[in-house]
Formats: sequence, structure tokens, C-alpha cells
Amino acid sequence: MLTVYQGSIYHVLQAVFPEHEWLPWKFSVIPKVAVYDPIVMKKVIAYVEKELSLKSRDEWKRVTQLRLRELGVYHFFHVRGGIVPTIDKAYIAAE
Repeated sequence: MLTVYQGSIYHVLQAVFPEHEWLPWKFSVIPKVAVYDPIVMKKVIAYVEKELSLKSRDEWKRVTQLRLRELGVYHFFHVRGGIVPTIDKAYIAAE
């Protein structure tokens, strides 16, 4: 099965157990496809907001790269140019 899913445990589990919500940042190896998936990014943002009790766009100013690393989601922001550009784009898209 790993061959069919390009060696990704995440994708195998997603295919076999679609009823479960798999969080790619909880895996030791984050699938490249998931990093660039806008749906996964929405989940990442919601996860960070919940974990850090963020209620507004302005509260993201207190989020550090270190904190994102601790939550296991830093790479999702890094590939999009950082915290501010990613959040700005997400909030503009939601408006």
C-alpha cells in the first residue's frame, strides 16, 4: 500500500479510514502534498487558533515561530512566506 500512496503513511490511513480526521502535522513526516493543500492549511490555522486561544487576526501578532514549531506546524507557514502573509491571505479569503 505504501507504494500506491508514494510512501505516505498519512495517505494510506486517509484512504483506509476516511471517516477519521487525520492531522498531517501529527506525523513524523509531513506529506509534501498536505503542506501545499489549502484545505489542510485551513485546518492548521484552526488548530493553532484553538490551541493558543486566538480569537482574532490581531492576536496572531503574539504567535512566534518557536510556538508554531512546538505545535508541529511551522513548515506550513514557512512555505507560504511566514506567519503574517499566511494569516493575511487566510483572513482576506474568509471575508
